Amino acid sequence: MHFAPMLATLRGDAGGRGYLADKRGLVIVECGDLASGADVDRRPGVPDSAE
Repeated sequence: MHFAPMLATLRGDAGGRGYLADKRGLVIVECGDLASGADVDRRPGVPDSAE
């Protein structure tokens, strides 16, 4: 139901932010304590130390 419309709005590192900003009745759920918060997006084959 949401996948195709959201996919059409994805740009760069913003993810689904633009799509979700237009939706009403959403509930924000804090989940910052579920991980380290580090952005680990990497190209395949690039070692962790190459930043």
